[in-house]
Amino acid sequence: MIPEGADGVIMEEYVRRTADGIEVTKAVHKGENICFVGEDIKKGGKVLNKGKRLSPFDLGMLSSLGHSKIPVYKKAEVGIISSGDEIVEIHHTPPPGKVRDINRYTITNLLKKEGSIAKFIGITKDNIEDITEILASAHGLDMLLISGGSSKGERDFVTASIERLGGKILFHGINIKPGKPTIFGTLWNKPIFGLPGHPASCVMVVIRYVLPLLRRLQGEETHGEKKIKGILTTNIPSSFGIEEYIRITTKYINGKYYIYPIFAKSSVISSLTNASGYIVIPEGKEGYEKDEEVEVYLFE
Repeated sequence: MIPEGADGVIMEEYVRRTADGIEVTKAVHKGENICFVGEDIKKGGKVLNKGKRLSPFDLGMLSSLGHSKIPVYKKAEVGIISSGDEIVEIHHTPPPGKVRDINRYTITNLLKKEGSIAKFIGITKDNIEDITEILASAHGLDMLLISGGSSKGERDFVTASIERLGGKILFHGINIKPGKPTIFGTLWNKPIFGLPGHPASCVMVVIRYVLPLLRRLQGEETHGEKKIKGILTTNIPSSFGIEEYIRITTKYINGKYYIYPIFAKSSVISSLTNASGYIVIPEGKEGYEKDEEVEVYLFE
Protein backbone atom coordinates (compact mmCIF):
# COMPACT_ATOMS: atom_id res chain seq x y z
CA MET A 1 0.00 0.00 0.00
CA ILE A 2 1.14 3.54 -0.70
CA PRO A 3 0.23 6.48 1.57
CA GLU A 4 -3.11 8.17 0.98
CA GLY A 5 -2.79 10.89 -1.66
CA ALA A 6 0.51 9.62 -3.13
CA ASP A 7 0.52 9.03 -6.91
CA GLY A 8 4.11 7.98 -7.57
CA VAL A 9 7.05 6.15 -5.97
CA ILE A 10 10.72 7.08 -6.29
CA MET A 11 13.40 4.43 -6.04
CA GLU A 12 15.82 4.78 -3.15
CA GLU A 13 18.75 4.94 -5.59
CA TYR A 14 17.48 8.37 -6.71
CA VAL A 15 17.22 9.84 -3.22
CA ARG A 16 19.84 11.68 -1.10
CA ARG A 17 19.32 12.19 2.61
CA THR A 18 19.72 15.72 3.95
CA ALA A 19 19.86 17.01 7.47
CA ASP A 20 16.12 17.62 7.70
CA GLY A 21 14.68 15.38 4.93
CA ILE A 22 15.51 13.96 1.50
CA GLU A 23 16.45 15.28 -1.90
CA VAL A 24 14.95 13.58 -5.00
CA THR A 25 17.52 13.55 -7.82
CA LYS A 26 15.22 12.33 -10.61
CA ALA A 27 11.85 13.48 -11.90
CA VAL A 28 8.93 11.33 -10.75
CA HIS A 29 5.93 10.88 -13.02
CA LYS A 30 2.38 10.19 -11.92
CA GLY A 31 1.86 6.43 -11.58
CA GLU A 32 5.57 5.64 -11.64
CA ASN A 33 6.48 2.38 -9.83
CA ILE A 34 2.87 1.78 -8.85
CA CYS A 35 0.83 -1.28 -9.81
CA PHE A 36 -2.83 -0.20 -9.95
CA VAL A 37 -5.83 -2.34 -9.11
CA GLY A 38 -6.76 -4.45 -12.14
CA GLU A 39 -3.53 -3.68 -13.98
CA ASP A 40 -2.37 -7.31 -13.75
CA ILE A 41 -5.67 -9.22 -13.85
CA LYS A 42 -9.04 -7.55 -14.34
CA LYS A 43 -12.15 -8.90 -12.64
CA GLY A 44 -14.06 -11.09 -15.07
CA GLY A 45 -11.12 -11.26 -17.49
CA LYS A 46 -9.83 -14.46 -19.09
CA VAL A 47 -6.65 -15.71 -17.46
CA LEU A 48 -5.83 -18.84 -19.48
CA ASN A 49 -7.35 -20.47 -22.54
CA LYS A 50 -8.49 -24.09 -22.57
CA GLY A 51 -6.05 -26.33 -24.41
CA LYS A 52 -2.87 -24.51 -23.32
CA ARG A 53 -0.02 -26.50 -21.83
CA LEU A 54 0.71 -24.93 -18.44
CA SER A 55 4.06 -23.15 -18.24
CA PRO A 56 5.89 -22.06 -15.05
CA PHE A 57 4.50 -18.56 -15.70
CA ASP A 58 0.94 -19.91 -15.91
CA LEU A 59 1.40 -21.65 -12.58
CA GLY A 60 2.60 -18.36 -11.06
CA MET A 61 -0.53 -16.67 -12.42
CA LEU A 62 -2.78 -19.33 -10.92
CA SER A 63 -1.03 -19.11 -7.57
CA SER A 64 -1.58 -15.32 -7.52
CA LEU A 65 -5.31 -16.05 -7.76
CA GLY A 66 -5.19 -18.64 -4.99
CA HIS A 67 -5.79 -21.68 -7.21
CA SER A 68 -3.84 -24.68 -5.95
CA LYS A 69 -5.90 -27.17 -7.99
CA ILE A 70 -7.49 -26.89 -11.44
CA PRO A 71 -9.05 -29.49 -13.79
CA VAL A 72 -6.64 -30.74 -16.45
CA TYR A 73 -6.54 -33.45 -19.11
CA LYS A 74 -5.04 -36.71 -17.94
CA LYS A 75 -1.68 -37.83 -19.26
CA ALA A 76 -2.02 -40.23 -22.16
CA GLU A 77 -0.74 -43.76 -21.56
CA VAL A 78 1.06 -44.97 -24.67
CA GLY A 79 2.13 -48.55 -25.20
CA ILE A 80 5.35 -49.23 -27.13
CA ILE A 81 6.05 -52.55 -28.84
CA SER A 82 9.27 -53.43 -30.64
CA SER A 83 8.76 -55.85 -33.51
CA GLY A 84 11.36 -57.89 -35.37
CA ASP A 85 13.25 -61.18 -35.24
CA GLU A 86 16.46 -59.14 -35.38
CA ILE A 87 15.80 -57.05 -32.24
CA VAL A 88 17.70 -57.71 -28.99
CA GLU A 89 17.83 -55.85 -25.66
CA ILE A 90 20.40 -53.06 -25.48
CA HIS A 91 22.50 -54.78 -22.80
CA HIS A 92 23.10 -57.73 -25.14
CA THR A 93 25.92 -57.89 -27.66
CA PRO A 94 24.13 -58.39 -30.98
CA PRO A 95 25.27 -61.47 -32.91
CA PRO A 96 25.47 -61.22 -36.72
CA GLY A 97 22.09 -60.29 -38.17
CA LYS A 98 20.79 -58.72 -34.95
CA VAL A 99 20.48 -55.08 -33.77
CA ARG A 100 19.83 -53.44 -30.42
CA ASP A 101 16.38 -52.03 -29.66
CA ILE A 102 17.13 -48.37 -30.43
CA ASN A 103 13.62 -47.13 -31.20
CA ARG A 104 12.14 -48.16 -27.85
CA TYR A 105 14.31 -45.64 -25.98
CA THR A 106 14.06 -42.86 -28.55
CA ILE A 107 10.25 -43.07 -28.67
CA THR A 108 9.93 -43.34 -24.89
CA ASN A 109 11.82 -40.13 -24.28
CA LEU A 110 10.03 -38.23 -27.05
CA LEU A 111 6.76 -39.18 -25.33
CA LYS A 112 8.05 -38.17 -21.90
CA LYS A 113 8.90 -34.70 -23.24
CA GLU A 114 5.19 -34.34 -24.08
CA GLY A 115 4.21 -35.27 -20.54
CA SER A 116 2.84 -38.64 -21.60
CA ILE A 117 3.26 -41.98 -19.83
CA ALA A 118 5.25 -44.41 -21.96
CA LYS A 119 4.78 -48.11 -21.22
CA PHE A 120 7.02 -50.66 -22.90
CA ILE A 121 5.00 -53.79 -23.62
CA GLY A 122 7.79 -55.96 -24.99
CA ILE A 123 9.68 -57.27 -28.02
CA THR A 124 7.75 -59.50 -30.40
CA LYS A 125 8.88 -61.85 -33.14
CA ASP A 126 7.83 -61.46 -36.77
CA ASN A 127 4.83 -63.76 -36.73
CA ILE A 128 1.13 -63.14 -36.43
CA GLU A 129 0.68 -65.19 -33.23
CA ASP A 130 3.31 -63.29 -31.21
CA ILE A 131 2.21 -59.87 -32.46
CA THR A 132 -1.48 -60.63 -31.80
CA GLU A 133 -0.70 -61.89 -28.29
CA ILE A 134 1.36 -58.85 -27.31
CA LEU A 135 -1.20 -56.45 -28.80
CA ALA A 136 -3.97 -58.15 -26.81
CA SER A 137 -1.99 -57.60 -23.59
CA ALA A 138 -1.94 -53.83 -24.26
CA HIS A 139 -5.72 -53.38 -24.06
CA GLY A 140 -6.80 -50.28 -22.12
CA LEU A 141 -4.03 -47.90 -23.17
CA ASP A 142 -4.74 -44.59 -24.92
CA MET A 143 -2.46 -45.23 -27.91
CA LEU A 144 -0.28 -48.02 -29.26
CA LEU A 145 2.99 -47.73 -31.21
CA ILE A 146 4.58 -50.72 -32.92
CA SER A 147 8.14 -50.11 -34.06
CA GLY A 148 9.17 -52.23 -37.04
CA GLY A 149 7.19 -54.61 -39.21
CA SER A 150 5.33 -51.88 -41.09
CA SER A 151 6.83 -52.53 -44.55
CA LYS A 152 4.46 -54.04 -47.08
CA GLY A 153 5.25 -57.55 -48.23
CA GLU A 154 4.56 -61.19 -47.66
CA ARG A 155 5.16 -60.88 -43.92
CA ASP A 156 2.69 -58.08 -43.24
CA PHE A 157 1.87 -59.38 -39.77
CA VAL A 158 1.15 -56.06 -38.04
CA THR A 159 -1.90 -55.17 -40.14
CA ALA A 160 -3.13 -58.77 -39.99
CA SER A 161 -2.80 -58.83 -36.19
CA ILE A 162 -4.67 -55.54 -35.77
CA GLU A 163 -7.51 -56.81 -37.95
CA ARG A 164 -7.56 -60.19 -36.16
CA LEU A 165 -8.26 -58.34 -32.88
CA GLY A 166 -11.12 -56.39 -34.47
CA GLY A 167 -9.15 -53.26 -35.34
CA LYS A 168 -9.31 -51.25 -38.53
CA ILE A 169 -6.47 -50.13 -40.82
CA LEU A 170 -7.12 -46.58 -42.04
CA PHE A 171 -4.03 -46.39 -44.24
CA HIS A 172 -0.77 -48.24 -44.91
CA GLY A 173 1.82 -45.96 -46.44
CA ILE A 174 2.38 -42.19 -46.50
CA ASN A 175 3.81 -40.18 -49.38
CA ILE A 176 6.85 -39.08 -47.33
CA LYS A 177 10.57 -39.80 -47.07
CA PRO A 178 11.72 -41.13 -44.69
CA GLY A 179 8.73 -42.95 -43.20
CA LYS A 180 6.79 -44.18 -46.23
CA PRO A 181 5.60 -47.60 -44.86
CA THR A 182 3.81 -46.13 -41.82
CA ILE A 183 0.57 -47.84 -40.72
CA PHE A 184 -2.28 -46.05 -38.97
CA GLY A 185 -5.49 -47.54 -37.67
CA THR A 186 -7.69 -48.03 -34.64
CA LEU A 187 -7.82 -50.88 -32.14
CA TRP A 188 -10.45 -50.90 -29.39
CA ASN A 189 -11.38 -47.41 -30.63
CA LYS A 190 -7.87 -46.13 -29.78
CA PRO A 191 -5.23 -44.99 -32.30
CA ILE A 192 -2.48 -47.40 -33.28
CA PHE A 193 0.62 -46.70 -35.39
CA GLY A 194 2.89 -49.15 -37.14
CA LEU A 195 6.20 -47.29 -37.31
CA PRO A 196 9.14 -47.95 -39.64
CA GLY A 197 12.00 -49.89 -38.08
CA HIS A 198 14.83 -47.67 -39.30
CA PRO A 199 15.61 -45.17 -36.50
CA ALA A 200 15.52 -41.93 -38.54
CA SER A 201 12.31 -42.97 -40.30
CA CYS A 202 10.72 -43.95 -37.00
CA VAL A 203 11.66 -40.67 -35.29
CA MET A 204 10.43 -38.45 -38.12
CA VAL A 205 7.05 -40.19 -38.19
CA VAL A 206 6.74 -39.84 -34.41
CA ILE A 207 7.58 -36.12 -34.58
CA ARG A 208 5.41 -35.31 -37.61
CA TYR A 209 2.39 -37.54 -36.98
CA VAL A 210 2.32 -39.24 -33.57
CA LEU A 211 3.11 -36.26 -31.34
CA PRO A 212 0.55 -33.87 -32.91
CA LEU A 213 -2.20 -36.47 -32.37
CA LEU A 214 -0.96 -37.17 -28.86
CA ARG A 215 -1.12 -33.47 -27.97
CA ARG A 216 -4.74 -33.31 -29.10
CA LEU A 217 -5.58 -36.40 -27.05
CA GLN A 218 -4.09 -34.63 -24.03
CA GLY A 219 -6.16 -31.50 -24.75
CA GLU A 220 -3.37 -29.28 -26.10
CA GLU A 221 -4.62 -26.97 -28.85
CA THR A 222 -2.05 -24.18 -29.00
CA HIS A 223 1.27 -25.96 -29.50
CA GLY A 224 3.82 -23.84 -31.34
CA GLU A 225 6.79 -25.52 -32.99
CA LYS A 226 10.16 -23.84 -32.68
CA LYS A 227 11.24 -22.62 -36.11
CA ILE A 228 13.95 -20.42 -37.57
CA LYS A 229 14.85 -19.28 -41.09
CA GLY A 230 18.30 -19.66 -42.54
CA ILE A 231 20.42 -19.68 -45.69
CA LEU A 232 21.07 -23.04 -47.31
CA THR A 233 24.77 -23.78 -47.84
CA THR A 234 24.36 -26.38 -50.60
CA ASN A 235 21.83 -27.73 -53.08
CA ILE A 236 19.33 -30.33 -51.85
CA PRO A 237 17.80 -32.52 -54.57
CA SER A 238 14.43 -34.13 -53.96
CA SER A 239 12.04 -36.42 -55.83
CA PHE A 240 9.01 -34.57 -57.18
CA GLY A 241 5.78 -35.84 -55.66
CA ILE A 242 7.20 -36.87 -52.25
CA GLU A 243 7.30 -34.78 -49.07
CA GLU A 244 10.84 -35.14 -47.79
CA TYR A 245 12.41 -34.40 -44.40
CA ILE A 246 16.09 -33.44 -44.41
CA ARG A 247 18.04 -33.41 -41.15
CA ILE A 248 20.28 -30.36 -40.75
CA THR A 249 22.75 -28.54 -38.54
CA THR A 250 22.93 -24.76 -38.13
CA LYS A 251 25.59 -22.11 -37.58
CA TYR A 252 24.87 -18.55 -36.51
CA ILE A 253 27.26 -16.19 -38.31
CA ASN A 254 27.04 -12.38 -38.42
CA GLY A 255 23.37 -12.28 -37.47
CA LYS A 256 22.23 -15.04 -39.86
CA TYR A 257 21.60 -18.76 -39.59
CA TYR A 258 23.34 -20.96 -42.13
CA ILE A 259 21.85 -24.38 -42.80
CA TYR A 260 23.99 -27.48 -43.44
CA PRO A 261 22.10 -30.58 -44.64
CA ILE A 262 22.98 -34.02 -43.29
CA PHE A 263 22.73 -36.57 -46.08
CA ALA A 264 22.35 -39.95 -44.39
CA LYS A 265 20.35 -43.16 -44.70
CA SER A 266 17.25 -43.65 -42.55
CA SER A 267 19.00 -46.43 -40.62
CA VAL A 268 21.72 -44.08 -39.29
CA ILE A 269 20.85 -42.91 -35.77
CA SER A 270 23.90 -40.60 -35.56
CA SER A 271 22.29 -38.36 -38.18
CA LEU A 272 19.73 -37.44 -35.52
CA THR A 273 22.28 -37.08 -32.73
CA ASN A 274 24.23 -34.59 -34.83
CA ALA A 275 21.17 -32.72 -36.16
CA SER A 276 19.67 -29.59 -34.64
CA GLY A 277 16.47 -29.84 -36.69
CA TYR A 278 15.04 -30.61 -40.10
CA ILE A 279 13.58 -28.91 -43.15
CA VAL A 280 10.54 -30.02 -45.13
CA ILE A 281 10.67 -30.23 -48.91
CA PRO A 282 7.04 -30.12 -50.15
CA GLU A 283 5.91 -32.87 -52.52
CA GLY A 284 5.46 -30.35 -55.34
CA LYS A 285 9.07 -29.08 -55.20
CA GLU A 286 12.20 -30.63 -56.68
CA GLY A 287 14.50 -29.67 -53.84
CA TYR A 288 16.13 -26.42 -52.72
CA GLU A 289 19.10 -24.53 -54.14
CA LYS A 290 22.18 -23.15 -52.43
CA ASP A 291 21.67 -19.65 -50.90
CA GLU A 292 17.90 -20.16 -50.83
CA GLU A 293 16.17 -19.19 -47.57
CA VAL A 294 14.55 -22.19 -45.90
CA GLU A 295 12.47 -22.75 -42.78
CA VAL A 296 13.93 -25.07 -40.13
CA TYR A 297 11.96 -27.04 -37.54
CA LEU A 298 14.14 -27.29 -34.45
CA PHE A 299 14.34 -30.48 -32.38
CA GLU A 300 14.78 -28.50 -29.15
